[in-house]
Amino acid sequence: YLDDLNEFIKGKPLQYIVGREWFYGLPLTVTPDTLIPRPETEELVHEALKHLKEIKGEEPLRILDIGTGSGAIAITMKHERPFDDVTATDISEPALKVAQENANMHQLDIRFLQGDLLEPVTLETFDCIISNPPYISYSETDVMDESVLEYEPHTALFADNEGISLYERLAYTLPFHLKTDGCLFMEIGYQQGEKLKELYQKAFPDKEVTIQQDINGLDRMLIVK
Repeated sequence: YLDDLNEFIKGKPLQYIVGREWFYGLPLTVTPDTLIPRPETEELVHEALKHLKEIKGEEPLRILDIGTGSGAIAITMKHERPFDDVTATDISEPALKVAQENANMHQLDIRFLQGDLLEPVTLETFDCIISNPPYISYSETDVMDESVLEYEPHTALFADNEGISLYERLAYTLPFHLKTDGCLFMEIGYQQGEKLKELYQKAFPDKEVTIQQDINGLDRMLIVK
């Protein structure tokens, strides 16, 4: 107990000390190989679930989670929609091991694939794609919590070109993987809404692209449907 308390005093996130975090009502294992799931991502999942229920009901769908980390998004989608076929990708093998452990914990059948973004699903299409990619600019380190910088995996936090480099890469490839009537939900940085809306409207000229705010009133979700 005292060892854990000293780690907490030093700034180590409580979730890494106890090895657990709750997400959408489910306990998940988290390690320093995975990002700690945040409430903003719960909002993203909630919006996706609400849209799919309204538009598709309980029709079995193919769901893809890009950059799954601890598996939070994929696991929640499968838990809430057990009839769907859920796939999750991540470039990190250690993170995928944690995600698989979490899926096993909740007895959920999810396909986990290792690889960069969409590479593991090259010729596949999906009804709904969800992603919380790294979107923090390296210039924002001065305003970030020290414990986040010291303990959470930087590969899951930061991206080049003011944080939008992965969104740019995905904008070129996602149209080939999203079905004609499919939907896309992505978590974004609070300063990236206008630029990413323009980028994804060009990528999906026949779809509606919107930016939605989180509970704090900040731009947080890019939605294509």
